Amino acid sequence: MLRITSRTRATAPATNRAYSHGNRAACRTGRPLDPKVTKPRNEAMKVLLLLLAMTIGASPAKAISLSFAPDLFTPAVGDTISVAVVVAGLGAGVPPSVGAFDLTVAYDPSRLALSDLAFGSLLGSVPVEAVPSVVPGSSSVNFAEVSLLPPATLDALQPDSFTLATIDFSIIGAGGSTVTLSHALVSDGFGNSLAISGLGIATIVPEPATPLLLGSGIAGLVMFGRTKQLRSPARTEAALTRWPATA
Repeated sequence: MLRITSRTRATAPATNRAYSHGNRAACRTGRPLDPKVTKPRNEAMKVLLLLLAMTIGASPAKAISLSFAPDLFTPAVGDTISVAVVVAGLGAGVPPSVGAFDLTVAYDPSRLALSDLAFGSLLGSVPVEAVPSVVPGSSSVNFAEVSLLPPATLDALQPDSFTLATIDFSIIGAGGSTVTLSHALVSDGFGNSLAISGLGIATIVPEPATPLLLGSGIAGLVMFGRTKQLRSPARTEAALTRWPATA
């Protein structure tokens, strides 16, 4: 799981620094520690541990979904298709928003070849506001992005549904194929993992070959001509003459 962490350095008041110095001197000389120093430090540690526990145990209010758009293609060999990975189910202008994601898209390398991958813009501009990563494999591609923007900025920036990344594939082999999400982790701006209710699938249906289309078209024209000929008025009159209706 990708997590976004931030470090802030707070300057302690002069009195606290004096107490700290006094306790260090006490440790060196063997004198008892000053409770005015140890108690505030213990209370601060309790607060930090409580905040950490709340962050780790936080659960999202609702689940999100990941899908492909479009999810059906009918390309020919040599064509290029663009598949967008879309997240939905967020809060439009309110939490939760996406602060980071780590996804793996699997595909059939005998039918498809990865040609390009472009990240969306709603986690921030790369590389100043967001850090991306792409690791291609033999039959999959892993891509991740971590936003450096504050959670409140991400909440205001992101709508309910948007594109995380767009992947381009070249069609290199005939036959049907699918594109699937084999691994998916999404977290909010605080690093809390978001539950995912469903993963989409994109289906590639091969375009029929030109000779097959031509043959089907000719067969259709022949059948249409025969049907029209059988229904002609002349044939109908001849049939009535040959087999007159009985009284």
